[in-house]
Parts: sequence; structure tokens; C-alpha cells
Amino acid sequence: MIPTLSQLEEELGFSLELVSEGGVKLVVPKLSDYAVDGSYVPSRAPVFYNPLMALCRDVGVALAEALSAFGLQKLLVCEPLTGAGARGIRYCVEAENVEQAVLGDINPRAVRLAEVNASLNSASATVVREEANSLMARMPKAFGRPHLVDVDPFGSPAPFVENAIRCLSNGGVIALTATDLAPLCGVYPKACRRKYGAWPLRTKYCHELAIRILMGFVCQAAARLERGVVALYCHSTAHYARVYMRVFRGARKADSSLENLAYILHCFKCLHREVSKELHPPLTCSSCGSRVGVAGPLWVGPLFEKKLCEKLVEVGEKLPLAKKQEFEALTKLILEEVEGPPTFFALDHLCDHFSLPTPKRDAVILRLKEMGFFASKTHFTPTGIRTDAPTRVVVEVVEELTRRRSP
Repeated sequence: MIPTLSQLEEELGFSLELVSEGGVKLVVPKLSDYAVDGSYVPSRAPVFYNPLMALCRDVGVALAEALSAFGLQKLLVCEPLTGAGARGIRYCVEAENVEQAVLGDINPRAVRLAEVNASLNSASATVVREEANSLMARMPKAFGRPHLVDVDPFGSPAPFVENAIRCLSNGGVIALTATDLAPLCGVYPKACRRKYGAWPLRTKYCHELAIRILMGFVCQAAARLERGVVALYCHSTAHYARVYMRVFRGARKADSSLENLAYILHCFKCLHREVSKELHPPLTCSSCGSRVGVAGPLWVGPLFEKKLCEKLVEVGEKLPLAKKQEFEALTKLILEEVEGPPTFFALDHLCDHFSLPTPKRDAVILRLKEMGFFASKTHFTPTGIRTDAPTRVVVEVVEELTRRRSP
């Protein structure tokens, strides 16, 4: 029997409210009670729920549904840090491809709230009170090997990655959220080195580097367990980075995956950037001779699986997503850049750096394509151009377009 809101408030000792997200209804802490200067602060609430992550949950639900086209069907999902249960319950209710979910949390009030939310939505979810790593460690024997493990912590996912990989079925998917963007984007490089074993860089494409560092960390963790990985999807949205990688057993697959690890060299003087697979990468720019910054080791392989990206666009049209317009805009942008090379140029920054007027981004992309280069928009920034054209060529195109506009 599902308790009334007032009964549950008396039991848990804090105010609650009913919200809708996607195809589910959720009982969550009353958001206004945990606001600072009018803005809800999830970390202040007794049970974690963040409405700003609705788009992230949309993508997860759509991806779980899309996996049916890639041989992963009737999914068992594990979400070891469930909070109020929003993500896991949405998997169960909205994705027909999800058969069962195991949701865990160490917070007893979170477990109770997730149980109520599962009942409220008739979700095929089992909710347990358990520390995340402990749950993942015993998951195979207690519930079976999950096809999808979704780790969405407050901060870094690093402490949970190895156990998530261990418990996955062969060919299963690990989904990770990282909200510690300051270390990953180079504000606190030593913290990034400690947590992820890589050096970041504060560049205009630092959010892409954050994704690549996280993927590289997963790749190395998997290799230690004799597993290989394939990147399926990722996105950098607002305050977080999100990655999805498929994990396969086998030492050879691990060795093959490690070939996707390298360094990115960036020249802050001429904006040249390149990938280096040398153990000790050069510290001087091959274009202008200046000293370069080095990011890595990180993932330099593809960030996306093209067929999955196409399937996500199709699936998203049918699902009751919470942020449908944002989802459609994101998936269509990613589909444009899916086959692009590592890194991109922020057009406004490039033009400021070389004291040039800023032309229209679409005009630059079109001209680069006419010259035979790959060129597209990128979801990482509204001014970004992903291209394999050298920096000097991009600058020449900007100058050419500027001359055309001049009277």
C-alpha cells in the first residue's frame, strides 16, 4: 500500500512534493525548502534529486531503448547511487527494453523514497540499502550480471568504475556522470591527476578533454581487468560530463582499446593542436616552435557510435521525454560531429586571438567543406567548429570571408 504524502512526511521527517518527469511521477523533497537565493541546491536535501539532470536521464532512457537494435535486449539495469530513484524508475517505466532494475543507496530515507516511487509507477525495480561498491560487487550472484550499470554520483565517478566494470555482462554498457568538471577541465590539475591519472588543460575545448580523460580512465581500468571498451556516446551539458562505453572481456580486446590512448598537444600561441602517441610527447609546437601544453593520457578514439546516434534520434521521437526539444537539439548536433576528429575550434576565441572579425560559423564550415576538409558544428559550444583542417587553414578561411564582407 502506497502511503499518502502526509504519512510519508511524518515517517521521513521532511516535507515532500509530487513532481512529473518524462513518463513518471516522483515524490521528492520539497524543492523550495532547500533553496539558496531562490535556487534549489540538491546537496542540501535529505534525499538526492536534481531536476536539472532531467535531460541526462532522457538520454539514458533513450539509449537503453536504442540498445535493443544492437543485440542488448531485455536489459537488467543496476543503479547503485539511486537517491530518490528518478533515473532507475524512468529506465523501468519508459524504456520497453528494460526488464528489471536494481536500485541501491546507503541512505535509508532515500531507499524508502525510492521504494515508494517504484510502487507509485508500478516499476519492476528492486530497491536495496547498500553501499554502491558493495552492491556492484555482489550484483552478479544476487541478481545476475547487469547489461547496464549507471553510476551517477555527486562529484567523481572514479571510486566506482572498477566494480561497475567487474559486474557487467560481456558487452554490457557502463554509463558515468562526472560533475567534478573543475579538475577535469584544468582548474585543479593535480586533483585530476590524483583521480583520473591524467593531466588536463584549460583550453576552449576543455570540456571535450574532460570527456576524453574520463573515457581514458575507464579504458585503463577495464584493461587492468582484461577487458576492452568501445565508446558509444557522450555529452557535456551544463555542469556535468556524461559517457557511455561498452565493455568486452578479453586481453586482446583490452590491448586493442589501449591503442586509443594518447596525448593531445596544444600550442597557446598559434592554437595548433595534435595527437601524440609517444610515451614522452614533444614539448615544442611543430607549427611555430613554441612550448606546448600536454593533456593526457586520454581517449583519442571516436567519441560516438554513428548507428547508435542515428537510432537515438529515431527513439527520441517516440518516448515521453522530459526535455524533448533539448534532447532533439542535442542528438541532432551530435549526429553532425559524430565522425569528426579530436578537438575543435571556438570561432570567437580564434578570431579574438588573431585580432580578426568573427564571420558566421556556417560560412566557415561551408568553406572548409568546399576545400575538402571535415567540418561541422559541435554540441560542446555554440561557437565551435570541429574540423581536421590545420589552424592556419581555418585562419585563412576566416580572413577570406572577412575580405569578402569588406566594401
